[in-house]
Amino acid sequence: MQVETTPKVKKVLVVEDERPLNEVLRQALTRAGFETAAAYDGESALNMLLKSKYDLVLLDILLPKISGIDVLAEMSKRRDLTPVIVVTNLGREESKKEVMGLGAKEYLVKSETPIAEIVKLVQNFY
Repeated sequence: MQVETTPKVKKVLVVEDERPLNEVLRQALTRAGFETAAAYDGESALNMLLKSKYDLVLLDILLPKISGIDVLAEMSKRRDLTPVIVVTNLGREESKKEVMGLGAKEYLVKSETPIAEIVKLVQNFY
């Protein structure tokens, strides 16, 4: 007899200062079965990462208080192995190289990536 197990809900931290986009991303991920939390600046994101465990972070680069690049650098210093997908408006190759060098798993440009594609990418991490 096979025992069915319910997959554990994965926690995703959405770090995006544009509140409407943050909300849309979280709603789409919630519909896909993920538990979500929101941070609207880099400082809040780092505080949340210290206080709670997340399975994945969706991270913007251009953030108030502390940039996404600095968030990644701090996560790296703390040996935080939480996977990070960068979702940004910066399409420059230098930015992509920098964040990938700091440990980001993916680099997506907002204007080129539909919400459904972001959700699918998050699902593929599991």
